[in-house]
Amino acid sequence: MPWTFDMLLHDPGADVLGADVTHIIRALRQRSEPTLTAVVATAAGVSAPRTRAALKELVSIGVMTLTKVGRANAYTINRTHVAWDGIQLLLDARLLVLRQARRVCEQVAPAGVSIALCAPSGALRGAWERSARFIVVVPESTELRADVIEGVTRVLRDTVGSMTGNTVAVTFIAEDDLRERVRNGDKVAKEEWFRSATVHGPDLSQIILEMTRQTARPTDNPVRT
Repeated sequence: MPWTFDMLLHDPGADVLGADVTHIIRALRQRSEPTLTAVVATAAGVSAPRTRAALKELVSIGVMTLTKVGRANAYTINRTHVAWDGIQLLLDARLLVLRQARRVCEQVAPAGVSIALCAPSGALRGAWERSARFIVVVPESTELRADVIEGVTRVLRDTVGSMTGNTVAVTFIAEDDLRERVRNGDKVAKEEWFRSATVHGPDLSQIILEMTRQTARPTDNPVRT
């Protein structure tokens, strides 16, 4: 299945708003003109009956305004609603979590260390997990002290776990070990870890991509027969 950023982290905003409402508001967020129900349903990826039910509820609480286009209903977000700012925070919850993860990692992790949020193992197969997986790649030139390892693990678990309610797993791996896994075609490294969002240090996807390129290059001194 195609990989998307949404696979990296369970959506805490949708937990509060509900999945259908979240998709529908996101679909209408960038639209200023009244939008027909069928268009909303298609853009949100929600069935027509569920879209109508969600829109009816949103209109009843004032978050959406309803106008008539001929006989059809069209909807617009009421951006003056007292709850709109809070709703936007919920819609952006994943980005806020990543931003906070970057801040706390800057405080405890050396600059050359790469820390990335990766998709849970089941996400690429379509099975969702309420967990957040971080991979920490330690370069050859850096020796992590035990207190730094403990500090990185603690701040990620405390921060991301508290903000999302997710279980947080942190895996440390030496750069040489990662290179070996890439060379051996390890699927976890080349698929799950490659599809990631780096929150600190060098971009993990670029590191793995460069390692893959190096593996594919011919040797400088090929054996002659």
